Amino acid sequence: FYDIEPVHNIPLLVWAELGIGGVLAMLGFLGAIGIRSFKARDPLSILFSAGVAGVLIISLFDHYFWTLAPGRILFLSVLGLWSGQVDYERLG
Repeated sequence: FYDIEPVHNIPLLVWAELGIGGVLAMLGFLGAIGIRSFKARDPLSILFSAGVAGVLIISLFDHYFWTLAPGRILFLSVLGLWSGQVDYERLG
């Protein structure tokens, strides 16, 4: 029922809402996730890395994880599970 809807691509939405600084912060965030994911060796860490990759791929086609509260909760839950497992692998 909206006249104008947000773009259905989170990187473009970040650029529109936050500007170049936001895009640079997002790229740094994605780079840190990518580096830690490629260093993962434990099968569970690899599984959670695939889950984060899946969420990021979906983010290229819909704005659900940026604009809606349940989407943000889902994204942060997946990211928290991934981060906890990658840190557990590093410490264990």
